[in-house]
Amino acid sequence: MRSYSDHSEVYIHSIWSTEGHEPIITASIQPELYNSLAATCELLQCTAIAIGGYYDHIHILIRIPEQLPASILIAQLKQNSLPILNKHNQSSPILQWQAGYSAFNVRKQSLEFVKAYVLQQKARHEAGRLIDELEYIDPNNAPSSASQPEELHSTSVGCG
Repeated sequence: MRSYSDHSEVYIHSIWSTEGHEPIITASIQPELYNSLAATCELLQCTAIAIGGYYDHIHILIRIPEQLPASILIAQLKQNSLPILNKHNQSSPILQWQAGYSAFNVRKQSLEFVKAYVLQQKARHEAGRLIDELEYIDPNNAPSSASQPEELHSTSVGCG
């Protein structure tokens, strides 16, 4: 008889914005901000596969342990990265992340596609080549998996 051990591979793609969509995530703070996000992932026994974004939002593709709720992970990522936003803030008031986030399950077969999408955020925004399903999901109007591009097959797992 074949023996099985516990094994899970849970991948999520999450997006959240600065409060009021303030365009404050500049190239000068991205390395420190992205390093902070990756370090927080590591502390929580997650793997940050790709981190990207644009001036007012973050995209992150993460492998998470099965027992860690996405809501706890995202809350920690946002909380631990806030000091970096504010350290580089030349104006007041104190900057914040938006209250909510979007998070999607990602199939293993779609990882490279989503990884490339996350890493190409600046170029995609500037060229207007965005995929709505990977940018934002309105929790009151979430598309069914049948209406999403075949290579994605993502499922909304939390929105705020």
